[in-house]
Amino acid sequence: MAAPRNTLNIDPGADFVYALAVAPDRACFAARESGLYRSDDDGATWQRTTDALSTTALAISPTFAEDRTLFAGMSGGILRSTDAAQHWNAVPLPGSPAIVSALAISPAYGVDGFVLAATSRGVFYSTDRGETWFAGNYSLLDRRTLTAALSPNFAEDRTALIGTETGAFISTNGGRSWQVADLPYVAVTSVAFAAHGILYAGTDGDGMYMSVDKGSTWMRSTLENTLSISLILIPFARELLVFANETLYRSRDAGETWIAYELRTSATAAVALNSAQFLVGYEDGASSGIDL
Repeated sequence: MAAPRNTLNIDPGADFVYALAVAPDRACFAARESGLYRSDDDGATWQRTTDALSTTALAISPTFAEDRTLFAGMSGGILRSTDAAQHWNAVPLPGSPAIVSALAISPAYGVDGFVLAATSRGVFYSTDRGETWFAGNYSLLDRRTLTAALSPNFAEDRTALIGTETGAFISTNGGRSWQVADLPYVAVTSVAFAAHGILYAGTDGDGMYMSVDKGSTWMRSTLENTLSISLILIPFARELLVFANETLYRSRDAGETWIAYELRTSATAAVALNSAQFLVGYEDGASSGIDL
């Protein structure tokens, strides 16, 4: 089992990395315990961009080149920038403060302005580019949400998938109401949609599940069924990266076969820099680039 080659600097003194994102202009952003950081050299060096004490989630507009918009989650609300993180506006979420665990932005954001926030008090959504937010918790039996993803065809099917401390839930009306997914009673820590229609759900200690019928039924993946999965990443068609424990599992055939790579420690966030290079954040606060 070979390790991926580290290609960028590592920052072992940094704090916890919650999320990573890359803009079309190759600017990298990191949501950390101490705030939001930006890198213009593929993660080799970082500069703080906001005075927020902690940022816990990230989402970049798919039309970033035109609107320069990105969102960051924090305790109690959402940070929004429309000038590539030069300035920020804080938008509170309705009700009592909630910790934002994940943000998902519509592939058609330029048209529908849709953003979904998974929080410690359930799901919130915005249809006006983050100006206002609404609770979308109807039939959501567990509001302790951990992760979220939107369908690649969200503009047509309005489908969202979230993971909670007790399972996964699916919405087909843009996050307004939810149906429980037929999965074991276990924390779902990462979810993802593939462009070819497969849904994935990674769990804390029960491996990964997949659905080929839009979430109606689920089956185990071919990975070990005791893995604790922190992240599922689908950077390209039929390419699948799964971070579990201190290992990166890579599949080039939508999860039929796997190659395993040892990591320096457990990963908490990752994003594709290009077709062969990835930026990874770790539980000890370090970040590094790897070539596969």
